[in-house]
Amino acid sequence: LLREEVLDDGIIMGDIAQLVYTGTAAMKTLLPCTWFYPAGFGTLGCALPDAIGAKLALPQRQVLALVGDGGFMFTVNELATAVEESLSIPVIIWHNHSYAMIRDGMTKRGIPEIGVNPVAPDFVKLADAFGCPGRNVRNESEFRDALQKAFDHAGPSLIIVTENDPWLV
Repeated sequence: LLREEVLDDGIIMGDIAQLVYTGTAAMKTLLPCTWFYPAGFGTLGCALPDAIGAKLALPQRQVLALVGDGGFMFTVNELATAVEESLSIPVIIWHNHSYAMIRDGMTKRGIPEIGVNPVAPDFVKLADAFGCPGRNVRNESEFRDALQKAFDHAGPSLIIVTENDPWLV
């Protein structure tokens, strides 16, 4: 679905998140230097700052960030930078109410789940507080529409995809 909506030379910056782990196996990259993922570095929150750098360096290209809800909160302040610079960057937030990869690792080892299920803000209200659009998407049509509007918007946009929504199956 994402591949259908992003131009061949579009740049996708991935964070440490389940959504991006899946993308490493499923995402078709058509050109070099269009899919970035910090495998093994544990850099929660890197996708938005990375996307800002890519958009500043290559303003004519589509650039988007794929983030988890927990990791996004590490560098949410960078949303202000993207707003101030009017950088058209869709930020797709995988909302699963947890640091799921860390939680799953703890569970496998019999470690109690402590600190891996953080309270998440209302991301639409958060976007509004920063002066940018935010939208929860509930089906494929809404996702496509939100992504196209985000690419057309002169600033960042938050697109929130909730894990286990029926349309994702």
